[in-house]
Amino acid sequence: MTTKLLSQTHATIASLLLAATTGACTTLGGLHQAALFRECRAGDDGCKSVAPSAPLAVGAHLRPAVAIELDGSAAPDVRVTSGAPDILAADGDVLRGVRPGIAPVLISADDGTVIDFVHVWVAQPTRLAIEAGPSRAEATDEVVAPIQLVVGEARWLVPAVFGGAQRLAGTGDVAWRVRCEGDACASIALLGDGVADRRRLIARAPGKATIALDGLGLSTTLDVEVVP
Repeated sequence: MTTKLLSQTHATIASLLLAATTGACTTLGGLHQAALFRECRAGDDGCKSVAPSAPLAVGAHLRPAVAIELDGSAAPDVRVTSGAPDILAADGDVLRGVRPGIAPVLISADDGTVIDFVHVWVAQPTRLAIEAGPSRAEATDEVVAPIQLVVGEARWLVPAVFGGAQRLAGTGDVAWRVRCEGDACASIALLGDGVADRRRLIARAPGKATIALDGLGLSTTLDVEVVP
């Protein structure tokens, strides 16, 4: 009886995945029993929406959080799997964009029972940018001109990936470098804080330097001037 019920459940889910549309904006998955949230950043007020709130960038990854909404039942241990691993790969509890497209993500109990599902878009990144702010939570403004700092001042820097005009979700492998010559190399310090893609820029002495960022097949630069 249990085996037959599980088979019927999976068949129903498969039919729903084929029939479901992606235009509706909801707070829960297709069966209204669970929500998949994108990885949250401190101070990110837009985090609590079906995850991710924007397409995941090809080559980027995110570690989603799952909220279960089952009436009359304690929440089981759950896992996420991709219905289209050639578009969106699920490596353990991490989702990774493989190529542009849309993929269903199944939210299942440990015994394989499907609880809910959501659809996740994957998009090709076209532009890499740097967002900056005076604190980690406020590093949300895209830098579009050189930064000028006084000695001792600091800025937090975070990479941002865009697909056309839309900011894409996920974290990619990025490399930070400082370009400078001679005494100018002492003008700034670029420090990590344990988060792979985030840096803290500190003005140490008057001078000019350029910060170069490479990731997901894209690159960008940021000119920095430290004034007395």
